[in-house]
Amino acid sequence: MTSPHVAVRLARLAVLIVGIGLGGVLEVWAMGARDGASSALTVRAVAAGGHASVASGPTAWLARSAGELERTTASRLPGFVMPSEPTQPAIDWSREVVVGVASGERPTGGYSIEIVSAARHGRTLEVTVREKRPDPGTMTIQVLTTPWALAAVAVDGEVDQVIVRDEKGRELRPSEPTRGGPAVR
Repeated sequence: MTSPHVAVRLARLAVLIVGIGLGGVLEVWAMGARDGASSALTVRAVAAGGHASVASGPTAWLARSAGELERTTASRLPGFVMPSEPTQPAIDWSREVVVGVASGERPTGGYSIEIVSAARHGRTLEVTVREKRPDPGTMTIQVLTTPWALAAVAVDGEVDQVIVRDEKGRELRPSEPTRGGPAVR
C-alpha cells in the first residue's frame, strides 16, 4: 500500500473514532437533559409469563409497595401469585419498585418480553425491554399469547411514572390507561 492510501485510511479511522466519541457524549448529554440527571439502575427479573389480561398494545405499570403490586397485577395477570423465597429474593420496598410490562397480544406461542435495563430521569423511570420472537419456521403453539414480565428496580428516590422503550430506543405507548397508581407513558 502506498503512503497516500495509508494516510487516507488513517484519516478515515480518526474521523470514525472522533464521531463515535462525540456521539456518545451527545447521547449522555441528551439523556441528562430530559428530566434532570440520568442514572442507570439495577434491574432484577421477578417473574414472566405468556398470558396477561391487557389490551392489544404494550402496557406498563409500577408498584411501590406489596399492596400496590397485588392490586396492579390482579387485573393484568389473573391468577398470578408472587414467587416466594428461596425461589425469589424478597423485594426491599424501601429501595426497590416493581415494574410490570406486557407486550400486547401475539399470534402464537414462542414470544416473550424481558426488562433489560432501567434509568431514572428525575421522577420518571425509563425501562428498556427486549421482545423475543420465535424464529421463522419454528413450530409454536397456535394460541394467542400476551407476554409479560415483572422486574424489581433499585431506585434512589421517588418515581411517579414509567416510560417503556424497545432496544432501539423507540417509546412503546400503552394501549390502555393506567387505573390508579402512577402515570405510565
